[in-house]
Amino acid sequence: MTSLLKQKKIMVTRERRQAHVFSQQIIANGGIPIEVPLLNIDCHLKATDQYLLRDLSTFAWIFFTSANGVHCFFKRIRLLGIAQSELKRHQFAVVGPKTEQALQSYGFYAHFVPSIYNAETMANEFVLTYPVTDSILLVQGSLSRPTLRDQLIAHQLSVDCVEVYKTFIHKESKQLLNKRLRENIDFITFTSPSTVDAFVKLIDDPL
Repeated sequence: MTSLLKQKKIMVTRERRQAHVFSQQIIANGGIPIEVPLLNIDCHLKATDQYLLRDLSTFAWIFFTSANGVHCFFKRIRLLGIAQSELKRHQFAVVGPKTEQALQSYGFYAHFVPSIYNAETMANEFVLTYPVTDSILLVQGSLSRPTLRDQLIAHQLSVDCVEVYKTFIHKESKQLLNKRLRENIDFITFTSPSTVDAFVKLIDDPL
């Protein structure tokens, strides 16, 4: 065990199911994780979006921008009775290694991963690598920003978006969050803009 973090207390604000891995990394580096989950993730598919999943053959590429998107996508196609074998003809793009790892857990690999894990780089590098591309299905959550979609469309690509999960503020954490903030916390970590938004809405007083 290393002691790079020197027993620093580090608040982990990730959704509860995802916080454990992050906390273990903090412990492995000599820190003390303080878990305060600020978000809840609920796999959900709008009725109007079901046709997109039932007609996956019309898409050449499937884009994932989060591990949550991967897990909820595969959960949803299973509930719709769509066999995973039907996805073998598709190519996959993922925003980063965590999302790629989630995809691999279902037996698939990413054909494209950007060098920097953000929407702008993903769009620009994808177009440079695959200048001629058939239709894209962009898998996202309810709070996903439109940056990736807009940039792909700006490059004259055909893009459809399917929302497979909803992100909610975990209001039950409000009391715990404000209690922890009154204690001696050395660092607060955020892993998404949604987590920052939730933090700002749940704190009693601006820091």
